[in-house]
Amino acid sequence: MDQAIPRKEILMKKKEKAEKRMSRTARIIRGCTAPPFCALVMLLILFFFKPGFYHSASNFGFAIAYLFFLPVLAYPLSLVFKFPKDSFRNNQRKLAVIFSVIGYVALLSTVLNNGFTSGELVIYLNYVISGVLIAITTPIPHCKASGHACGVAGPIASLVYFVSPWYILPGAALLAAVFWSSLKLKRHTLPQLIAGSLISMLVIIVAGAMQVI
Repeated sequence: MDQAIPRKEILMKKKEKAEKRMSRTARIIRGCTAPPFCALVMLLILFFFKPGFYHSASNFGFAIAYLFFLPVLAYPLSLVFKFPKDSFRNNQRKLAVIFSVIGYVALLSTVLNNGFTSGELVIYLNYVISGVLIAITTPIPHCKASGHACGVAGPIASLVYFVSPWYILPGAALLAAVFWSSLKLKRHTLPQLIAGSLISMLVIIVAGAMQVI
């Protein structure tokens, strides 16, 4: 009986350590798959493996500035605003969505003035429409679509369509990891993750069906 208690405590400690490791892994996955980083990877792959995708070098530069640097800027700025601890994550998310939508609209406006390819137009419209839909659902309790899932699924769908269907294999694994990490950390529900993923694919699917590309 005396040995049962320590053994139980050891099992509990092992369980706690395992739980901490999984939570840490989930946070790492979410950090590495933040939408701006996924956008950057997509833009670089399109640049190196899809010659002629961008109308000009300046369009490529604008895309990186507005899809990567501007959304990332929201995170250090959230520390400057000093949001209350109990609502910090929620306010940080709103700020990130605002910066992202501003970047998407600015990018689309810029390329419309500078010239664009059909592929660029589809991707940038996808970001604008997805960003607006995410922004609309964000204030609605229990209805907000996952911006994180949206920001990961969109680049995956774009690479599958524009570069190679083989991207669906690592893309599906990556999206599954994002789903797991979000559920593990209780950032979103499964319906919110699915909704976010579907939103980001909408424009590309419609554009393909209409033979816009």
